[in-house]
Amino acid sequence: MSLLPTLRAQASTSSITPFAQLVRPHPLLQTAATRIRFASTSTPNTAKSVQDVEKELEEQRAMISRSARMNPGMDVTSQVLPVFESYIDPPKPVTYFLNRSKDREYKLARRERSNLTIQSVAELISRGGINQYRNSFWRWYAPGPMRNLWIYIRRDGMLKKELAELKEKYYDYMRVQASGTLGQASHLAKDNALSIAQSVIKGRRDKLTWQLVKENVKPRLVSARMTIMDPRDMRMAAQMVVTFDTQQALVTQKGNATPTRRTQRVLDHIIFERLIPAKDGSGWKIKGKLLEPKVAAKAE
Repeated sequence: MSLLPTLRAQASTSSITPFAQLVRPHPLLQTAATRIRFASTSTPNTAKSVQDVEKELEEQRAMISRSARMNPGMDVTSQVLPVFESYIDPPKPVTYFLNRSKDREYKLARRERSNLTIQSVAELISRGGINQYRNSFWRWYAPGPMRNLWIYIRRDGMLKKELAELKEKYYDYMRVQASGTLGQASHLAKDNALSIAQSVIKGRRDKLTWQLVKENVKPRLVSARMTIMDPRDMRMAAQMVVTFDTQQALVTQKGNATPTRRTQRVLDHIIFERLIPAKDGSGWKIKGKLLEPKVAAKAE
């Protein structure tokens, strides 16, 4: 969850740390006896080129392949994967295309990242990784170039239903940390995000209720990436990073005392991960979150 310390029931007014200045996981929900934190799987860094990302993924594939050869019976899909793309491109400003010579290197790198996202989304559709297109023309009949072009034109509109489902998973994860169970957490999250949610749930003392006040901006797809997870059966691993800009509230009640409510604007870049196909039939799960690098803000 991403509610900052200013939402503590006992706290008076205090300054809010700008999101882009956070350099490590920050408290999310906090009372005198409870602190709820969210998984941060990367810290701010400089932009990576597509070649750098592909090199890292190739090294990951080689490592998994070696593990599979050395231990034929091992389930390599249980391994914790790194973040495939840790760079966050901000929304394009109105003046983005007016001066083509300005920040030319960044714009070229951004275009490469965008193309890789389009290719990954197209591959997700063709492999049945996007629920809304599992039985559609775009999966079974559309030629690859046509699918890529349509994704380029539609972008988030192409994934409207999928983003809506991921949004509900994100909201459910927030609610579960405040008032849910360990079983509910394991259904929604994995890796570091799951570990932190379990720790939060076990440490709860006061009665907490998470609330969505409003959605400031519609969810935005930041990036999508895929790689081969198990070369023996060509199982794929996919990650999508989605930005959520919302107004959230935390209601805290200590014993029979009067509940206290605090609100906060929250900007989160959430990492979702899934395997294709999944042996247990599970879909996207929350893996963690990214912190917005300062270099992205400068690139605007």
